[in-house]
Amino acid sequence: MDLKASLVPLRDDIRRLEVERSCLEKRITLMEIEREERMADHKETVEKLQEALRELKLEFEVQKNFRTHLEQLTEGLKTELTFLRGRDEPRNISEEEEIIHLQRVKADQTPTFTVQVKSFHHDLEYHVILGPLRML
Repeated sequence: MDLKASLVPLRDDIRRLEVERSCLEKRITLMEIEREERMADHKETVEKLQEALRELKLEFEVQKNFRTHLEQLTEGLKTELTFLRGRDEPRNISEEEEIIHLQRVKADQTPTFTVQVKSFHHDLEYHVILGPLRML
């Protein structure tokens, strides 16, 4: 009977360890599921960030091209003003003031800018309306 009596605590230990193993297996399964969900969320976040970066790069190129176009127009207007005034040499900045106003617009609006030239003899103001922007 001694052997049978010593088996009871061992069987209780076996049952307890089996329950503990079952709980640990469930916990491992839940941790794996959670890890997979986190990986999927991370992948989705990375994809969204990459798309946002692509959009920002495209917007940057559009703005850069827009700025270059505006600079070219401004230089053309300056040249035209010099020609219209009958001057062959560049203007003396100290004797007149030039103001260029660029108006920021939304993507669906037509960009415009105004060039105001104030001198001792003339006040000129040009309003330039740009056409749709295109990628070069």
